[in-house]
Amino acid sequence: MDCFNIEHYLKLVKEMGLEGEEAEKAANLMYTDNRLELEKQAQRNGSVTRAKLYGKIEKVPGDGDCMFTCIGKALDEFRKDIPENLRSASSIRESITDFILGNRDDYSLSFVDGAFDEYIKKLRCKGVYGDNHVLNAAANMYQLTFFIVTDSTDIIIYPEHGTSYGAAYFCYTGNHYDNIIAD
Repeated sequence: MDCFNIEHYLKLVKEMGLEGEEAEKAANLMYTDNRLELEKQAQRNGSVTRAKLYGKIEKVPGDGDCMFTCIGKALDEFRKDIPENLRSASSIRESITDFILGNRDDYSLSFVDGAFDEYIKKLRCKGVYGDNHVLNAAANMYQLTFFIVTDSTDIIIYPEHGTSYGAAYFCYTGNHYDNIIAD
């Protein structure tokens, strides 16, 4: 995607028949949309570039369950003691949601006025994105360490108690998780 200056967009909207203030508003909107898309693309590229320092990126479907799919891959690698049918994204989603609900006192502190119950209700639905609560719960529940590579930093989530069975590496691009497989 190319980044054009505002004059480029002004010329385009005038060719479309817009004039004056209407043309300026349309050109500014096009310019802003282009900049935002370029920033998103740069964020994705930054995450991917940094992730390649740790290994090969294994793409995961962008279906809203990507975090759970990545956790399943970590279970396949480090927790073969967990039955295979409990390592699917849907089973992991259900198990983690139950774990968070069962440890309500630990996880509900950051929610206000019934928002925790609404969060649990939404989290049970396929395609609803996981968040840091999910990663923390997964680390504690499965005794795994998660190493998240983003565009600017690395986030490490350790289990709070006990020994970790291993460290899983994920690439986070702002709204999607992929696995990182060591070379």
